[in-house]
Formats: sequence, C-alpha cells, structure tokens
Amino acid sequence: MPRLLFAFLVSVAVSCGAQASGSFMFEAECQEDYVTVGEVTAGRLHCDVDIVTSDGGPFMEGNVGKLSGFVSIRQGTGDDFRLEALMELQLPGGFLYGQARRDDGVLHQRDGQLWMIGAGGDFADIEATCTYAVLQDDALRIVHDCAWRRPGR
Repeated sequence: MPRLLFAFLVSVAVSCGAQASGSFMFEAECQEDYVTVGEVTAGRLHCDVDIVTSDGGPFMEGNVGKLSGFVSIRQGTGDDFRLEALMELQLPGGFLYGQARRDDGVLHQRDGQLWMIGAGGDFADIEATCTYAVLQDDALRIVHDCAWRRPGR
C-alpha cells in the first residue's frame, strides 16, 4: 500500500507540476527617449506590456507588466543599421532579462529577435526566444511571438 500511495502522489505532482515549455505572445506599447550623436542613436525605452495569448505556464494571458531597457542603434549606409537593446520585463510573479537584436532594414518596419532568461520568481530558470515586429502608428507598438522552456524539466 505505501508504494501505491507514493506512486499516486508522484503522478499527481508531475501532472500538477510546472509546465516545462510553451508559447505566448505579448504586445508592448512604448515611449522612446533617444538622442543621436553622429551615426549612433541611443537611449531608454519604456513599455506597457500585455500578454495577449498563452498556452499556459507562468506567462498568463491577460497579465500586464512593464518592459524597460537601453537601446543602441548604429546607422550604416542607406538602410543598413544595427540595433541592440538590453531590457528587463517585469510581470506579475517575477521578471526576465532580455537582449534584442536587429541588423537590417528600415528601423520601424522590420522583424527582429529577442532572447530572455528568467531571473526571478515564477520565471526563474526560463529561457525564451521571440521574434518581434515593430508597428508604427500613433505610438510605437512591438508585437512579440515567443517560445519558452525550462531546461532540465
């Protein structure tokens, strides 16, 4: 009987345990505070974030948060540029650190890549990779489509 009870408890713990991977989409509406000197534009980015869709895990659909970071853009010739950003995403239950990059195209009209690692709370030990699209209308909006996982689970 003790073995049967133990097997049942392990089964319940595994089925109720933390999800090991998934996907989510979030939108960020941002305010830019940049300065330009020569070929370099740099500054702060502050965004209100909404989790639009999620298949579960710690990224809960409907959650809202804040994304803040530092952006550096080096202009080349023509449409050539290199964008790099370091950021922190704060959501209910924890936070993640991220790095975004883009190497070509018109600044506000191309897709890029975002890599994040969970740094605390419900997001500890998470790795996420996202593609993002920049939408410029009345405000700077960025739509991120992400896959996440907890290595080792």
